[in-house]
Amino acid sequence: MAVIARGQITVHIAEKGDPGATGNWTSYVFKSSTTQPAKPTGTAPLPSGWVDAPTATGVWWMSKATINGATGVAGAWSVPVRITGIDGTNGNNGSNGSNGKDGQYTVYNFAKNSSATTAPTSGWSATPPALATGEYLWMRTGTVVPPATAPASWSGAVRISGEKGNTGNKGDIGDSITGRMIFRDPEFLVGPNNCGIYNNTGNGNVTVTRIASPSDCPSTSGYCLQITTNGVASPNHGGYVQSVQTRANGVFVSRIIAKIPVGYTMSNAHNAYGNGGTTVALTPMAGTGKYEIYLWRVVCGATGTFSSINHYYLSGGVAPVTWYVASSTVYDMNDTEKYDAAISNAAKTLTYRGVFSPTTTYFNTANQRNVVKYGSSYYIYKGTNGVAGAWNAANWESFGGEFHSVATGILLAELAYIENLGVKNLRTATSGQRVEITQYNNALAFYDGKQSYPVVEIKTTSDGIYMGQGSGVMVKHPTSNISIYNGIVQQGSEGAGIFVPILPWSQPETIAQNYIYQSYSNSYTGKYKTGLYIDISASQSTSSGTDKFNSIFATAGMFLQGDAPAFRSNNVFCGLTCAGRVSSSGSLLSSWVISYMGGYLSSYRQSQGRYRISFSNTSYLYGASDYAVMFFPDGPNTANSNVGAYACTMARTSSYFDVYVADDASPNDCGFTFIVFLISKFF
Repeated sequence: MAVIARGQITVHIAEKGDPGATGNWTSYVFKSSTTQPAKPTGTAPLPSGWVDAPTATGVWWMSKATINGATGVAGAWSVPVRITGIDGTNGNNGSNGSNGKDGQYTVYNFAKNSSATTAPTSGWSATPPALATGEYLWMRTGTVVPPATAPASWSGAVRISGEKGNTGNKGDIGDSITGRMIFRDPEFLVGPNNCGIYNNTGNGNVTVTRIASPSDCPSTSGYCLQITTNGVASPNHGGYVQSVQTRANGVFVSRIIAKIPVGYTMSNAHNAYGNGGTTVALTPMAGTGKYEIYLWRVVCGATGTFSSINHYYLSGGVAPVTWYVASSTVYDMNDTEKYDAAISNAAKTLTYRGVFSPTTTYFNTANQRNVVKYGSSYYIYKGTNGVAGAWNAANWESFGGEFHSVATGILLAELAYIENLGVKNLRTATSGQRVEITQYNNALAFYDGKQSYPVVEIKTTSDGIYMGQGSGVMVKHPTSNISIYNGIVQQGSEGAGIFVPILPWSQPETIAQNYIYQSYSNSYTGKYKTGLYIDISASQSTSSGTDKFNSIFATAGMFLQGDAPAFRSNNVFCGLTCAGRVSSSGSLLSSWVISYMGGYLSSYRQSQGRYRISFSNTSYLYGASDYAVMFFPDGPNTANSNVGAYACTMARTSSYFDVYVADDASPNDCGFTFIVFLISKFF
C-alpha cells in the first residue's frame, strides 16, 4: 500500500560569483621514438600520440606549448628535443673524447606537491609520480658528464601540470528556498501549461504552438513549445507569456529550458509588481543554439500596484526566428507545496473506508490512518483509535482542494499518468454507460446503459468479437457513415451478422470458408431473414459520366450457388422466385421456392400437351402481371423428331399458371423446365 503526497519541490538558487582570473600555462608532452618525431599537431593540451610523462625505459622526446588559460587552447608546439641519452657501444681500448665532454647527456627528474607556485624540495625521481586531486607535477633537468653518473647540478624546477584557476568570489546571495510550482504541466504533456502569445502589436506575426518534441529536446513528455516570429513584433521579436499575478513582497522564480539560436537573448518583461520590485537573471540569457536552463527571480515590492509578470521575448538578431521551449513553469517562493499534517508522517498508511458512517469503527495508529468521504470532500481520521460515532469535525482533517494521494480503493489527483498499470478487473462505473475489463474470460466489454448485455465485447472465449443488437461497427467519414448495424457474429434472435471463420495456414486456397453467416430464430415473418441486406436509396442521374448505384458490383462477375438441397430455397438473384422441372406425364420432378415466397409448388397434366403449375401460397404473387415464366423444353416429341419443341403460358393467376407444349400446330406432350421471375410488387 503506497502513499503519494503532492510533492514538495525545493529549488536551490545561488547567484553566480565573479569568475576567477585565468592564467596561461605551459604544457610539456612526451613521446617515445628511436628517431626525432615531428612536432605535435592540434590545439589540445595533450596532442594525440603524446603523453604527459615519460617512463623509465625507451628513447623519449619532449615538446612544449603555451596553453591559453581562458580557452584551454594550445599555441604552437616546439621542435621535439631528446631527453634520454644514447647508449654507448662496447669495444676495446676506446679513444678518449675530445675536450673531455664526449658522451655527456641530459637527465630529467620529476616530483609533485600541492603548491602551484613553489617547487618541491624532495621526492624527485626519474619517473613521474601519479597525481591526486589538488597536486601538481614538477620537472627539473641536469647534465651528466661521464664518467659521472649523476648531474653536478640541477636546473630550476618548472611546473608541467595545468594550473588551477582562481576560485570565484562567493555570491552575495545564497538562497535555499522551498517553493510551490504554480503551473503543474511544465513539459506540456497535457497542453500549453498556461503559455500564450506575447506580441504587443497583435498582428499575428508571433505563433506559439505545442508540437511533438524534436529529437534533441530533453523533454520526457514527448511535447514542447515552438515559438516563431515571422515579421514585425513587439517588444523586439515577441515570444510567449506565462502570466503570474503578483502581490506584496511576493518572490517568484521562473525556470525555463529552451533552445534559443545564437545571436538572440531572452528577456523578461512585466507589468507593475510593486514599488521597488526587482528582476534578476540567475543564469546567462544568451542563446547557444542548444537547450539551456534559464532562471529568473522576481521580487515584488511591499507597496504599490500589483499586476501580471513573466512575458518572455527575444532580442537581438533579425526575424524570422524560431525557438523551442522544452519546459516552462514558475515557482512561488513564499509558499510550499500544499500537504496536510495528517500525511506528513510517511510511515502511516492511508486506508480508504468509503462514505462516512456513524456505525463504522475508524482507526488512527502509527501505521494506519483511515480516509472517508463526507459530503463532497475527503477527510483523514485523527480522533481516538478504534471508535465509532456521529460525525465530529474535530476528529477529522481535510485533504484540501489540492491534495494528491493514492490510497487503497481511492485515487485523488488533479492529473495522474501511470506508465505501467496492472489490474485483474476494472470497470469505469457500477451501472449505465461503462467499460469493463474482466479477468476470467479476458474480456473487454462496452455497455450503453440501456441493456444488461454489452453492445460490444472482445474476449478469448466463444465469439472473439460480439456486437449486440443495434450496435455493430461504424466507420465514420466526414460526410457519410458506413455501418453494419447487426454486428459481427450475431447469432441471436434478431437477425443476421457477418461471420468470418479463420482459415488454417495449410489451406489458404480454401477461400470458400469465408462467408456471410446467418443464424436466425424468430416467428415474425416481417423480419428480413437474410445473411446480408443492402438497401440503395438514392436518385440516379441519367447524365453521362455520373455515378451508378449498385447494391452489389463485381467486375469479375458473381457466383451464387443454390444446388445444395439444404440451401436451395434461400437462393435469389434478379427477381428469381421459384423454379422446377416437369416430366411429360405432368409429375413435378424437382422444384424450389425462395424463403420469402414460402409454400411449395405442385403440377399435373391436364390433357395432351397441357400442364398446370400451382402455388400453395396464393398471396405471394398478387396477379398475372406480377411475374413472368421462362421455359426450357426437354426436346422434340417422339412423333416429330425433326422439329424442336416450344412452350408458353396460356393462363397466369396468383395461384397457378398453365403451360402449353408443342412442336407444331397441335399439342404434344413434352417435359420442360420453368423459372419464374418476379417483375413487380416485390414488397
